Amino acid sequence: MTKLASPELETVLAFDEICLKENLGEPHFVALRSDSKRPAYKGWQSKPIAVPNLAATLKRHDLGLLPASIGVVVIDNDTGGQAYFDYLERELGDALIAITPSSSDVEGRGHAWFLCRNAHLVGAQRVWFNGRQVGEFRSSNAQIRLTEKALKMLIESERLKDSFLLTPTTADRLYEVTGSKPKLKQEIGLGDDRELPLSSDLAAQMIADFRSTNDRSSTISSWCWRLYSKGFSPAEIHRYLMDVPEVSL
Repeated sequence: MTKLASPELETVLAFDEICLKENLGEPHFVALRSDSKRPAYKGWQSKPIAVPNLAATLKRHDLGLLPASIGVVVIDNDTGGQAYFDYLERELGDALIAITPSSSDVEGRGHAWFLCRNAHLVGAQRVWFNGRQVGEFRSSNAQIRLTEKALKMLIESERLKDSFLLTPTTADRLYEVTGSKPKLKQEIGLGDDRELPLSSDLAAQMIADFRSTNDRSSTISSWCWRLYSKGFSPAEIHRYLMDVPEVSL
C-alpha cells in the first residue's frame, strides 16, 4: 500500500506542542489505512494513539486526527469550490483557523477548520450551500486525514497560534450557517444527588456482580440502566458505583 502524504513525526510533534501550549486540547490521533480513508483498527474513537507510539504508526499507516479532541469542527468542502470557502469566512471568520487542501489535492476541494466551544456535540452531517449539498462536518466520532502540506499550514497559521484570542463559534451557529438541521448530541445532566442510601440487598447484589463478572463494562452499563429505571439520578448512580471497589471509575 502506498502512503498518501502522511506528515513526518517532527511536524506532528510541532502541531501537538502548539495545541497543548495554547490550551486547545490534546490531539487524539488515529491510524488510517493507506489505501482508503478508513481507520485501521476497530474502536479507534476510544483508543487514540499516544504521542510515544506515533513513530511506529507512521511507518505503517497514514495518520488521522479527531477534530473534537482539540475543540475544532472541520467542514469538508467537496463541491462548493472557493465560493463556499469565501462564504464560510464571511460568516464564521472569527473562529476560522485555516483552510487546508483535500488529501486528493483537487483544486476547489479542501477543509475549513473552525474553533467550536462544544465541538464534541457536532456529529458527522451533511452541509449545504445555495440549496445543494457541498460536503459534511468532521468532529465528534469522525476523523480527518492529516497530510504533510495541510498540517504545516495549520502550524504556520497565525489564527491557530492566537486561537485563545478568538471568540470560538458555537455548534448551533455552525448548523445555522451551513444549512444543516441541528441534531446536536445532548449532554446528559447528572441531576440531583439526594444522598439516598442504596438498599442493603441492592448494594450486596451489585458488589457480588462486579466481583464475579468477566465483562466490567457490560456490568457497569447494566447496573446504570437498572438503577436509572428505579428512579435514581445519574449523580446518585455515579456515587453508588464509586462505592464499589471493583468499579474504579
